[in-house]
Amino acid sequence: MSVVVAKRYAKSFFDLAKEKNNLETTYKEVNSFLEIFKKEKSVLNFLNNPVLSNNKKRDVFEKMFGSNCTNFIKSIMFFVIKNKRTNILIQIFEEFNSLFHVEKNIIKVELTTASNISDELRDAIISKVGNEKKILLDEKVNKSLMGGVLLQIEDKQYDSTVRNRINKIKSSFKI
Repeated sequence: MSVVVAKRYAKSFFDLAKEKNNLETTYKEVNSFLEIFKKEKSVLNFLNNPVLSNNKKRDVFEKMFGSNCTNFIKSIMFFVIKNKRTNILIQIFEEFNSLFHVEKNIIKVELTTASNISDELRDAIISKVGNEKKILLDEKVNKSLMGGVLLQIEDKQYDSTVRNRINKIKSSFKI
């Protein structure tokens, strides 16, 4: 249920931002707030606190972020607070990002390797994956992979890691 509601809110905010030629700015602000909400759980906990009045939440939000965000994002936040939907705020913003990526022909790629890779290899992977799409690359290092590449492209995963190959060998021998 909350996923459906988050999608509706995100779509409405997205359409409104697009209509007001505010899409790029809103996207940047949404990502800034996502970062804050994920790192500082206390901010989201405060906004989700049922004991506090909506006016108190609005006032504190205004004092904390008012000078650092546009009126558009403030109105979105105030609307979400008023409708008591702060519990799905992260979902709303993530869905907004998904809509933005579709609109701008961007695909999200997560590249996980056992160690840092060279710029040349990174560029080669991007050019193979990208085609006519823009790539939003998230690089991670996971030493337990032992070697190779784990590539997550939207909802598809390509695993050519040493760890995966060892696991396949183990399962074929039922070790």
